[in-house]
Amino acid sequence: MHPIHSPVVISPKFSVCSALVAVTLWSIAPLLAELAPDTAPLQLTARTLLAGALATLPLSRRAATRTCSLGWRLSVWLGIPLLIVGAVSSYFIGMRLAPAAEAALITYTWPVLFVLLSQWSRWCRLRWASVAGALIAFSGAALLLLPQALNGSFGGAVSGYGLALLAAFCWALYSWLGQAAPVSLTPLLPRLLLVACAITCAASLLLESSAPLPRGEAAASRYRVGIGPIWHCYGGLG
Repeated sequence: MHPIHSPVVISPKFSVCSALVAVTLWSIAPLLAELAPDTAPLQLTARTLLAGALATLPLSRRAATRTCSLGWRLSVWLGIPLLIVGAVSSYFIGMRLAPAAEAALITYTWPVLFVLLSQWSRWCRLRWASVAGALIAFSGAALLLLPQALNGSFGGAVSGYGLALLAAFCWALYSWLGQAAPVSLTPLLPRLLLVACAITCAASLLLESSAPLPRGEAAASRYRVGIGPIWHCYGGLG
């Protein structure tokens, strides 16, 4: 059975505009992230998620999560924030350890992984067309990395590519959970992002050194980066 989501009335024009914003901001996300080189990755992730939570406040509504099973409540309030943290932080760290363009391309294979995961969860099998599409997508990414492999210039970039792939898996699983949940999670998005921000802040305090508050262009770039993942989150949970 398919989950029955609580109705959330969203204008088609708003949906189209949000998609355009997501495509635009994600396409320049590597550039914006490079404008904040002095910020530790987890701190950048926390500020990104905070900016997104504030940007999505108009979406906030009540959702009947109390009617869900304990497993689903844990998946919503803990699993999804952890996946968001994993996706965004792995993406930022991956771009620090590997060339940003290549790392971003690997991360953007997440829709292919999402399709495969959705098909397997629904029919317990994969369609040949989807498998072929996945092979084409990953072969394209491999082709881009081939010159580095032949020249032996991977170096520390292997870890960055691995984190970029981890980000793709997190986004795919996150999007699948958003569709499989028994209630619509879009109204919960601001709170989910705040939970993710709190988790990231705690991890940053434990693992990273403190840094001064951003100013000027660096601050603006962090906030613009923050809106990109948010509209992706909106699209995944809608």
